[in-house]
Amino acid sequence: MEPEVLTLADLDDLLALCRAANWNQTEADWRRVLKLEPELCLGIRASGHIVAAAAAVTYPAWEGFPPLAWIGMVLTHPDHRGHGFARRLMTLLTTTLDRRGFAVQKLDATSMGQPLYEQCGFRAEQPIERWRREPSKKRVHATGVVEPFQYDPALDLPAFGWDRSRLLPSLLEAPGADAALTEGGFAMGRPGAIATYFGPCAARSPLAAKRLANWFLARHHGEVVFWDLLPQNGEAQALARSLGFRPVRTLVRMVRLAPGSTEPPRRDGHIFAIAGFEFG
Repeated sequence: MEPEVLTLADLDDLLALCRAANWNQTEADWRRVLKLEPELCLGIRASGHIVAAAAAVTYPAWEGFPPLAWIGMVLTHPDHRGHGFARRLMTLLTTTLDRRGFAVQKLDATSMGQPLYEQCGFRAEQPIERWRREPSKKRVHATGVVEPFQYDPALDLPAFGWDRSRLLPSLLEAPGADAALTEGGFAMGRPGAIATYFGPCAARSPLAAKRLANWFLARHHGEVVFWDLLPQNGEAQALARSLGFRPVRTLVRMVRLAPGSTEPPRRDGHIFAIAGFEFG
């Protein structure tokens, strides 16, 4: 049961893993990861089926800082836990990323996964929260001007800290995904298996973020919506609460740095919603 590179032929097994774990990821999410990083999507097969998986999405360096690898989709089928599959996948993945020069590696950890990640050299950086909004018959009215989305590096790079010009357009390839741009911010959203997902959203002000959140909810007010945010951004929390969201889950953002490496400066206060636990 050695790790192997995943392919589109494994989609049914990967979706079965997500459903067994009650994850929100869809077939489009797996297709995106497999397309972006075909050699960094790993799995372990047992009895003819993929029963454990892990993947990474990479972001180029800018302004002389090292590139970033974001690890996600780490899960093992409940019937196959306790055999060290996740440890084997994480060891191979981090070793491969080290060899390729990804001096900064990050992930969002559940309480179940955190001890393993610590043993792999990750340390806690900050908490991250999932907020949920129930369907509402009351319509949310869009406010202000929003325009069709286009990637704006001057807005996104200082906020996130790395170049997401590959990832963000790929989020729009999923059926039902949408995005908008407004003065000082942008937001995106996409369907999920359990809930519609709001994010990422980067904005220079709470006003811009509110305009984008209202735009999104005006389209999805009758649906369950997930919003993942950094609680260090208190304005994001306040906005989510004002729009009827409530926190339902807390994870830990973790980082693994090569000796002597530093992260680029970033503005967490401009990140009002992340792109997903698997993307950062």
